[in-house]
Amino acid sequence: MASLFTGLYPSQHGVTRIGKALREELPTLAESLSGRGYLSSAFVANSLVNRFYTFDQGFHHFELVVRRGRDGSVRRPQCRRKCSAARVHDAFFRWLEGLGTEERKKPLFVYLHYMDTHVPYLPPPDVLEEVLARSDLSAEEKERTKLLHDLGDLKGLPDNKRDPLRLLEKVYDAEVKNLDRELRRFFAELERRGLLENSLVVFTSDHGEEFRDHGWMGHGHSLYEELVRIPLVVVPPGRTEPAAVDVPVSHVDIAATILDYARVDSGRGLEGKSFRRLLEGRDRGEGRRHAWVYIERASAPSKRSWQGPDPHRSAVVAGTHKAIRTKSGKVEFYDLSRDPKEQRPGRLPPEEARALSARLDEMHRKVTAEPRSAPTVALDEETKAQLRELGYAVE
Repeated sequence: MASLFTGLYPSQHGVTRIGKALREELPTLAESLSGRGYLSSAFVANSLVNRFYTFDQGFHHFELVVRRGRDGSVRRPQCRRKCSAARVHDAFFRWLEGLGTEERKKPLFVYLHYMDTHVPYLPPPDVLEEVLARSDLSAEEKERTKLLHDLGDLKGLPDNKRDPLRLLEKVYDAEVKNLDRELRRFFAELERRGLLENSLVVFTSDHGEEFRDHGWMGHGHSLYEELVRIPLVVVPPGRTEPAAVDVPVSHVDIAATILDYARVDSGRGLEGKSFRRLLEGRDRGEGRRHAWVYIERASAPSKRSWQGPDPHRSAVVAGTHKAIRTKSGKVEFYDLSRDPKEQRPGRLPPEEARALSARLDEMHRKVTAEPRSAPTVALDEETKAQLRELGYAVE
């Protein structure tokens, strides 16, 4: 999320693991927009994106949508371990309806952070039933699926049953379907209120999810496609006809693109570049920055073995060709047009492999030329408890 807010790579902003906070001197997207008269607000269902880590920089209103009881205490359940998109939307509309006359005259920048497709998977029963009805699972498997919420729930399934991971994937699919349903309702309400006509909408994710595609579960451990090729949907003002852009772009480009549409200068150089011209069909990216993207998972030493010591990993994607420097330092090459699931490394012409290796080295030198350390923040017990319920291992 730090890269989304700052337009910088992890090595440049330094927020590389749990416990690291944004440095206050780093300008954020919200600060740039607020400085030009925008009323900025955020509604977040992830306790990792919080004030402790200074993600609230630049926002006039920053609300962590977590479990709350009738007395306002976060210790009583209201959201079954995590809060849904519907809760996030409720919080936004409550804030919107409470705005004063002068505030309503200002342009809005709103950040909404959902956790529906993050473990634990807790889709509404009716949505899960709909997904299961369209599956080829047996009646016994369907009943078992209704009890699954994360990988730990797979323990105890008989070994002679069909791959139990397929059952968990159905629960994940139900979460995706439910989020889609909630977003349809949300945008319909925005349209009813006349808030979409002149709005820029950006929908994306901070990562994908692996279901043992490369032997792992979850996210944060590799740079394979199932984790880094994520949704990015942009609806510019004016509601243009749908189109697909096949030139790769990056999270670091999103802040620059939003500022471009808002006609706001960030006041300092962003690492990312606006892809507005790509969206408008005025540039296909040949020979430019957007002809390739750089991806990194910066080194993140930690006392916990699951977090580190975690060597630096990086990747470059140029068209359908990709190079990944793994944590061992070895470089793997893939032709995604022939091997989209990245199961057969080494399938690139030598000259192309050399060019990608050179690009990897060049970008690594650039982003680590002035390594930035981010301040470490100690979390309170309340926040730790919220993170554990979302599957994070915290001390």
